[in-house]
Amino acid sequence: MENEKLAILWEQYLSGRMSRAERTELRTLLEDSNNQELLEILLNQSMDNPDIPLQKDGKKDKHIIQVLDAIRSNTTPTLNRTQIRTRSWFRYAAAATLVLCAGAYFLFRPTGKDMKTEQTTAAVHNIQPGGDRAMLTLADGSVILLDSTGNGSIALQGSTQIMKQADGRIVYGNNNSAGAAGMMNTMRTPIGGKYQLILPDGTKVWLNAASSITFPVAFQEKERRVTISGEVYFEVAQDKSRPFSVTGGNANVQVLGTQFNVNAYENEDKLKVTLLNGSVKVSDIQSKQATVLVPGQQAQLTAEQLSSTGNIDLNKVMAWKNDLFNFEDATLDEAMRQISRWYGVKVIYEQGIPKTQLWGKMSRNTSFERVLRNLKDIGVNYRLTDNKELIILQ
Repeated sequence: MENEKLAILWEQYLSGRMSRAERTELRTLLEDSNNQELLEILLNQSMDNPDIPLQKDGKKDKHIIQVLDAIRSNTTPTLNRTQIRTRSWFRYAAAATLVLCAGAYFLFRPTGKDMKTEQTTAAVHNIQPGGDRAMLTLADGSVILLDSTGNGSIALQGSTQIMKQADGRIVYGNNNSAGAAGMMNTMRTPIGGKYQLILPDGTKVWLNAASSITFPVAFQEKERRVTISGEVYFEVAQDKSRPFSVTGGNANVQVLGTQFNVNAYENEDKLKVTLLNGSVKVSDIQSKQATVLVPGQQAQLTAEQLSSTGNIDLNKVMAWKNDLFNFEDATLDEAMRQISRWYGVKVIYEQGIPKTQLWGKMSRNTSFERVLRNLKDIGVNYRLTDNKELIILQ
């Protein structure tokens, strides 16, 4: 009977249908060592659910007490910590994390007062996750809305055919310069958009939300130059006779053939170039400083200096390309900038930015309603207006 009750309560919380009293009962059952076998079964079932990604590695031990404390903060404390067996920490960490955030997972270090969260139901339902949305501006200024354009040939620039494939990618034909001299095209994603592109030389490009790339319809004989804004990932086609160059903000990146990511959003405090494979030279256009990266390194450009650092978490950098948010050791402000760009909400801090540290991952297909629920569960209080303003309360 107790096992059946645990299973029922588990399903109720994951579906968002749980009262405070039921949460207390669930916590008690989770902390009972006699329920560990059933808990393991429930966790394994949850791991098979793509909406509830679990992480099995490293950082569980140092966060477990904080997670259990978070559950207790919503109930009546009854458990002595010494009753928790060390070998069971990860089971409790995963369970507590799922209980806190159905559809995603966060471990956190919150500070500040507990305040009532307000939201407008209609406004929540009007906010949807981003998706494959972009527009292509041709050399004559005409604009093609790519997400609503059918597959097949969509335009001709000089003698270069532009095709939309069945998977939505835009592909430029062979690098034929006939009739295309000086022609420039721009692909631009809106807030809440992403898109893929194959340039005339075969270079593969992924654009994150609120990003753009401007490029020639046919590259010149001695070089390949593009300009970007926002965040763009490149897999550059090798061509030693024509170096590939990317300009974004005050940075210039020079490569031959490689894989790298450029984050050049204007509202980020640093422009970041992260190298996954090959070698790139990153230069500060103004100061003329330069640094050469090897795989796993990241160049960081501020108004004051250009620097490089190693041991970069490439999974975190590239999470967006894999349709994930990765908030590993992220500040609340850092996480909210990503959420703002993807869901199209304006984030306002009523009295400064709460000092909440996040840790975890979340699918970018998660509904905004669930995002708000996750924020509430980690102690972030807010008010959502009908104008898509998410006001973070202090």
